[in-house]
Amino acid sequence: MTPVSYVDRGLGGAGGFMGPVDSARAHGKWWHLLDDTRTGLARDVGTGAISRMAGVRPEDVYNVQARNFAAALTHQLGLMWMDAAGDGQLLEPEMWKRFQAMTQAYAAAYGDNGYARANAPTTAYDVRPDMRPVLMTVIDENSRFYQLCDAPLNEFLLIQARDAALRSGAPVQFRLFRDVLEGNAPPASVYLFLNLFQVNEEQRSRLHARLQQQQATAIWLYAPGYFAGDSAAPENIAALTQLPVKAFEGPAKSGSVFQLDGRWIATGTDFGPTREWNPLFYIEGENLNTVATYRDSGKVSVAIVALESGWESIFVAEPCLTPGLLRELLQIVEQRVFYRRNSLKCDVTHVGPNLFALHASERGERVIDFGWPFAVQDVLLPERGWPERQFLNVLLNTGETRIFKLTPVMPEDQL
Repeated sequence: MTPVSYVDRGLGGAGGFMGPVDSARAHGKWWHLLDDTRTGLARDVGTGAISRMAGVRPEDVYNVQARNFAAALTHQLGLMWMDAAGDGQLLEPEMWKRFQAMTQAYAAAYGDNGYARANAPTTAYDVRPDMRPVLMTVIDENSRFYQLCDAPLNEFLLIQARDAALRSGAPVQFRLFRDVLEGNAPPASVYLFLNLFQVNEEQRSRLHARLQQQQATAIWLYAPGYFAGDSAAPENIAALTQLPVKAFEGPAKSGSVFQLDGRWIATGTDFGPTREWNPLFYIEGENLNTVATYRDSGKVSVAIVALESGWESIFVAEPCLTPGLLRELLQIVEQRVFYRRNSLKCDVTHVGPNLFALHASERGERVIDFGWPFAVQDVLLPERGWPERQFLNVLLNTGETRIFKLTPVMPEDQL
């Protein structure tokens, strides 16, 4: 059981997971989200009267709670609401009506008992391929033992990059590296390795074989495989990523410039923090497929290679990954994002088995592309729906949460 992330958890925030929740489920374990959102409600200990803090809008609180529910629903997690201080944070009838609607929606998705059993089928819904995992976000617990620079790297790689995955607009799961390596994770189109610093030669071979078998794409961040056996060297990164990687001599500055004309990022757009790192890496070689270069040095910071064996490798040498950059990388390797090009907001998106949820980062119109026609129904407002839609236009306020159940309107072989 973990709370929702304490970083970027407010209205419009990612509210990310504190661990590899999908690995826990794969091993028959329950993972419960603890929603301890501060609601602004308080009880006067003398009179018992309930009051709400000035400036806190009830609808904003409900939308944050709905975002946390969407995360639990789509990843088949438990969910608990908590008044941490015991001072009346949940003492509101309207809030409990909404909790009841969430409980009923969960039961409708996964069975009358209201819970998805760890060993039960994934869902009662008719799952379509586009609602299956596309982006497998991989965390390596063993690599944490090799870090000297802990807090800054973890902030960028384990928090910001995690949240970038949630804002990518693609179906995402969060798994441990050992589960991916040992085949305890389902196939995915793209693997995003957040902190894979330590990989020995045997693990490298097994991982390459898995990527080749699935014809998948690997996105590596910062220093993948830097430690191998008794050595720590850029050659180890090159062996893992299959790209010509070198290290700067001494401290060097991060912060990059996007070099392509993308759907969500224009040529010349800056991304990443300007700060010194040691070591910091770059890609140097002939006929590189360059995506971005460092602002300070002009050397290549992001590059991609399509290998003869059938898988693709993308190395992001920056210790930073933004939602827009991740969307562009997914487009480059021809993985569909659920949002059309004119939907420039990188909203928090949760995709489950025939479930789609978004939490708006700011006010504006979104154009959602489900990939093929579905009957679309609002999970929390079931009277609201659309009989047959592939594209759905929605106008959202900042922090608004919408959760949709998607029912195929025709068999897959007729599409």
